[in-house]
Amino acid sequence: MKKFCFFGVLLLLIGFGCQQQQDLSPEDQSRSLNLSPDSSLTLKQTVFGLGGLFAQTFSGDDLAEYKVNIKTFSPGDAASFSWSNSFRQETAESVAAREAYAAAKHPIGDSAVEPEPVYEIIEHSGEYSAVALASSQKIFPPSLWPDGGQVFDDNSLLWLSCEQYQGLVENKETQLSLGLFDEKLAAVVGWTDAVQNFLNKLQQNAEEASRGEDIYKLTAENEWQDFSLKINGEEKTVRAIKASNWFGSYIILANENNPLILKLTLNPFALGSLDLSSPVSSFLGYEVTEIEIR
Repeated sequence: MKKFCFFGVLLLLIGFGCQQQQDLSPEDQSRSLNLSPDSSLTLKQTVFGLGGLFAQTFSGDDLAEYKVNIKTFSPGDAASFSWSNSFRQETAESVAAREAYAAAKHPIGDSAVEPEPVYEIIEHSGEYSAVALASSQKIFPPSLWPDGGQVFDDNSLLWLSCEQYQGLVENKETQLSLGLFDEKLAAVVGWTDAVQNFLNKLQQNAEEASRGEDIYKLTAENEWQDFSLKINGEEKTVRAIKASNWFGSYIILANENNPLILKLTLNPFALGSLDLSSPVSSFLGYEVTEIEIR
C-alpha cells in the first residue's frame, strides 16, 4: 500500500511538472527559445502583414516558405545556418499565352479558349554566416537572399544585434536598416535590373522622407506583445517587442540571447507601389511560423 501511494504521488508530480512546462508564460516561453545546432526555423512570406489564403489569393502565386537550419549559434556574437525555399510560380510562357489571349479579339462564335495557367516549382538554397550579432544595425529580408555561400560581416540577417535589442528594451529606440541601399551587399547579391530599378525608386522615396524624419530610427511600443507560433510542433505564445520605423514594423522575440525578428511587415507607402506583379511583391515581408529547438 505504501509503495502504491509513493508511486501515485510520483506520477502526480511528474504530471504536474509536464503541465507546468506546457503552461509556460509568454515571458518564460520566450526565454526558453535559445538556439543550438540542428534547431530550425520556418519562415513564410506575407502580403501586407497577412499570410494564409488572403496572401496567396492577393499575390496570385504560392508564397515562399523558408527552412532555416541552424549550424552554429553564439548569442551576441555570430550565427551560421543553411536555408532553402521553394514556391510555385507561373511560367513565363504561360503568362505570355494568357496575355496574348486577353489582347486578341474574341467575337461571338469564337472557339478559342483562354489558356489555363501553367506553374513551375522554383527552388533556392544557401549557407550563410552572420558575424556581427554584437553591434550590427542592418538586417536582410529573406526574399532577397541569393543562392550560395555568404559571410555577412556587418549584417545580422534575421536577428537584431545585442546592441539594438538593449537599446529597445532600455530606451525604446535604436537604429535599423534593411541594408537595401548597401553597395557592398548589392555587389554580393547581383540585383536583377527590375529589382535594381525598384530599389532606386525606394531610395528616392527614402531620401525625400529623410528630410523630415530619421527613417532608420526604430521605436518600440510601450507594452510587451504576444505572438503565436508553433514550438516543437505545438501552438505557443511568446513575449515580443513591437517596433517600427519608416521602412516598416517588426516583431522581435523578447530574448536577449536570441532577439529573432519574428515578423517583418514593410510599409507600402515607403515602397511606393501596390502592384504585386512588380518586384515590390518580393519585399512584402515574412513571419516565423515554427521553431524547432534541439
